[in-house]
Amino acid sequence: MRAWVYRKEKSEQGFHIFEEEVPRPNPGPSQVLVRIEKISVCATDESLFRGELKKVPDGIIPGHEFYGEIFELGKNVQGLKVGDKIAGESHYTVQNAQEAGIIGLWGPEIRKGELLPPIHGAYAEYLAIPAECAHTVPAELISDQFWPSLFEAVGNDYFLIKQIQKADHVENLGIVGSGPHGMFAQIFARHMSIAGIVAFETDAYRRNFASDLKAADKVIDPSDRLLEQVHEFTRGKWFDATIDMVGKQGQGFLSCCETTRDGGTIFLFGLFSGDRFFIDGIAGNEIIFKMKTLHHEYKRKHLKVVGITGREGIWRELIDTVAADQDLQHNLMKPVTVMGTLSRLGADTRFPKAQILKRAYYAF
Repeated sequence: MRAWVYRKEKSEQGFHIFEEEVPRPNPGPSQVLVRIEKISVCATDESLFRGELKKVPDGIIPGHEFYGEIFELGKNVQGLKVGDKIAGESHYTVQNAQEAGIIGLWGPEIRKGELLPPIHGAYAEYLAIPAECAHTVPAELISDQFWPSLFEAVGNDYFLIKQIQKADHVENLGIVGSGPHGMFAQIFARHMSIAGIVAFETDAYRRNFASDLKAADKVIDPSDRLLEQVHEFTRGKWFDATIDMVGKQGQGFLSCCETTRDGGTIFLFGLFSGDRFFIDGIAGNEIIFKMKTLHHEYKRKHLKVVGITGREGIWRELIDTVAADQDLQHNLMKPVTVMGTLSRLGADTRFPKAQILKRAYYAF
């Protein structure tokens, strides 16, 4: 079958993916073989294409946001059938593993620093995945207008906003960063009727895109009178909760600290650059991946800092929620550009366009 394969060596164009002919996988006893129909590209894979993820082994087929049809069942699989349309979940575990593996990236960690070989991903014609990673998609979502591969991505944002929805007294919410995840979070916050949504973005194109999206009540440039604008919008109350979608070197976290009220909550979502950013002596990424809660003091304010990752327990609810609302489907597709078939992945990677926020493809 045709597939895009990650290689640690660079191509002549300076990237790390190559189109190759590889054997079609056979499903194990507890796996399903999926014929890929649609995929979307995660920002993590964009980093992988540039060779920035040293943890990923040579020869892996990337791609962990996917949708397709079950083509074959492993002998032990129950509750699914050939012909089912499914959206894929990327995280999977094995018995006694310390950390989950991610399809198309790396395998589960069985001992500190020792990983099992990973499961190949979806930039291919077929992939074999654990049956528990396959979530059936209803007929309402099977069309040329919606990409169910997005559930893997937007599930994080849905899970995040659900946590905020459960919190007490969130009248004003600040979302720092308006990349794809920031926009998906804005869309779900609006859908869940969270009041007083303000989005932050320094990039002019993304800021204008978020304004046109109209999910947030206000979109502002945090480099331009940040405190004055937030004070005016919240009438001096500041945000009850903020989300750091930026990560990186901590720029977003600082904005959250400045604009969250005393006693409010900062949710960390965007990953920080390596393990060089710490909050009260704990690496920011560790707070996120282990979903830790800290009590942080900033300029005499007492702030709760909560790390958020994953989609545990929300897959069926998420799929059913989106299936029931065509406007929600339409809005979730707004930050997505369908590029064509997967055969274009390499060329589109070599010649990226800044105005494309998130790429999606049909299968080969």
